[in-house]
Amino acid sequence: MRARAGGRHVVIGGLLNGDELSRRLEAAVAKADEDQRVLALTWLSVFESDGRGGRRWPGDDLLHHCAERISAQLSESDVLAHLGGSDFAVLSASVEHHSDAVRFAREMLNAFRRPFIGNRPTDRVRVAIGVAVHPSDGHPPGRLLHAAQAAAQRAASAVPERRGRLAFSSPELNTERFRHEQIRTGLADGLAHEEFVLHYQPILRLPGDEVAAVEALIRWQHADLGLVAPNEFISVAERSGEIVDIGKWVIAEACRQARVWQQAELPARMAVNLSPRQLQEPDLTDYVSAVLNETGLHPELLEVELTESMHAEPETAIAVLRRLHALGVHVSIDDFGTGYSSLSYLARFPRDTLKLDRSFIAQTTHDSEVAAVVGSVILMAHELGVQTVAEGVETEEHLQFLLDHGCDLSQGYLHSPPMPADQAEAWLRAHGIAARVDHLAVTPVLSAS
Repeated sequence: MRARAGGRHVVIGGLLNGDELSRRLEAAVAKADEDQRVLALTWLSVFESDGRGGRRWPGDDLLHHCAERISAQLSESDVLAHLGGSDFAVLSASVEHHSDAVRFAREMLNAFRRPFIGNRPTDRVRVAIGVAVHPSDGHPPGRLLHAAQAAAQRAASAVPERRGRLAFSSPELNTERFRHEQIRTGLADGLAHEEFVLHYQPILRLPGDEVAAVEALIRWQHADLGLVAPNEFISVAERSGEIVDIGKWVIAEACRQARVWQQAELPARMAVNLSPRQLQEPDLTDYVSAVLNETGLHPELLEVELTESMHAEPETAIAVLRRLHALGVHVSIDDFGTGYSSLSYLARFPRDTLKLDRSFIAQTTHDSEVAAVVGSVILMAHELGVQTVAEGVETEEHLQFLLDHGCDLSQGYLHSPPMPADQAEAWLRAHGIAARVDHLAVTPVLSAS
């Protein structure tokens, strides 16, 4: 098709024009109504900043590169159109939920942050993205196109001050985006305002029901959003780097609570999750040493859990974990069996415990192959002198399978959900601690870094 760009005619082969997109959109809307599905329309306006707050249309080469950049992000069912000038539109008829449209728009925004052509000043390339969703933005189909364009125009009002900006026409999209922004911007305030709390889930020794340990699980009581689940904010905190300070708070608070229980003759080991980002911090071992000394908690009553995602940077992780292990801190490999390198790194990581992922435990009662794998992992761990913990134990059938196969420890809602500290303490008193550890006197901890 031919389109105007920078005062010149530009041909971008293989793309729909506005009329063709309108026909496709009408058919897609009818199909979506028939199937009771949603569809999304994403409008992209690309231009360049002149460095003085003004804008200019992209040149021919950049316009073609923009079309290629957009095309690279599309699935087979997506349709790309060039609407004239430097405006493009993407029709996505296979989205399952509003969140899919949000995710696609963010991926497109990230794509435009990568370099374009040679040594040109790519920091001056700007993109404004508007998203509308059917049926939220109404009928007829043309209204969807206008809604996406209007959203892009609102986004453009923030450019060129920023490299790119999103705007959403649908109330559902705006609500989801607003929630995400509140989570992203509120993480630091959450720590400062003491909005984070820990809940504790018991880990029981098998056979029997005495407590061997508890796992500290973070919760966020957001001032405006209410209770925010970890799966909403942990990944955001990882990307922003806030996970480092949040992780330090978790370690300190968990050790403080464990010391309280130790003094109350409830010396259950406290398990704390470490994020991949934390293991890249050079002062982690010194920080843990300082916390143990400050709280008076014996190192053997602290356990750090790492997921198999740690293996992406194995050498750093191994070095840090060896230093922590040298302090006397226990090390647990969490979600074992879900990563790609379990066996190759197992021998190199210091480890006291393997935690069998809940997805495997859930299948042991109806999938014989999974059951065989879990049984084999338990045997292998015992050969290595490592204890096994089964996560996600929710039924008596799960528990019987673990007893039959000699699993050492069990954790899950069959025993107890995660509880606030006061409820957890009452639970510990009712069930008892598996092993009294009178030798765990308070002694200074020397840094192993």
